[in-house]
Amino acid sequence: MSNSDIPAAPSGSAPQGWYADGSSPSIQRWWDGERWTDHVYDMATSVYSAPPDFSSPVGGARPGAVQPKNVAYNPFVWVVALLPVLSIIGILSWNMTPFFTAIFVASSTRLGNAAIYSSLGAGYFVLVVIGWVVYIGTVVFAYLDYRRLGRQGLARRFHWAWSFLYGITYVIGRTVVVRSQLKHGMRVLWVYAGLLILSALVSIIKVSVALAAVAPLITPYTYR
Repeated sequence: MSNSDIPAAPSGSAPQGWYADGSSPSIQRWWDGERWTDHVYDMATSVYSAPPDFSSPVGGARPGAVQPKNVAYNPFVWVVALLPVLSIIGILSWNMTPFFTAIFVASSTRLGNAAIYSSLGAGYFVLVVIGWVVYIGTVVFAYLDYRRLGRQGLARRFHWAWSFLYGITYVIGRTVVVRSQLKHGMRVLWVYAGLLILSALVSIIKVSVALAAVAPLITPYTYR
């Protein structure tokens, strides 16, 4: 940083922290308590290079920044991890028995596809809506989590756009990247994976119950 680029020192004996750089309204520079450093922060893009001791600043921090006790976790990533709960609720709300019954009745009668689809019931459409809510919510909160990690000073972040593939992709990638820097951060992955497993088990049980209910229709058709 050349002498011509050095902004005026903060007034008084200002503690170390992020202060207006003067070169641009959105740019802030790190003051270490005695002198300016080469670490700058762009508020417009939420991108900055944190000084070595940023994780435990003494006396000051970037204005407006949130200094959490544990930067590996924040409310946004926990929303991503808990969204599968909605999927489980949607699965439980769908009574599959009428749908399976219509399928097997159609195999031995002239029951049309319209009748089969009408047997899906409101629970199915609730499940579809919940599926979209979970997908969109995952993308939105993955972005907010990505932005929060940047504002907290994490040098490397797993990009939020991976959440478009599926939530588990973002959660796994985020966990690997965060853990490589902070040596912890596995809880979100365990919670998310546990809920996915629970969702799969609930689905299997619901299908099994529905098939058991239509078993009297299956047996005659099998030995016909």
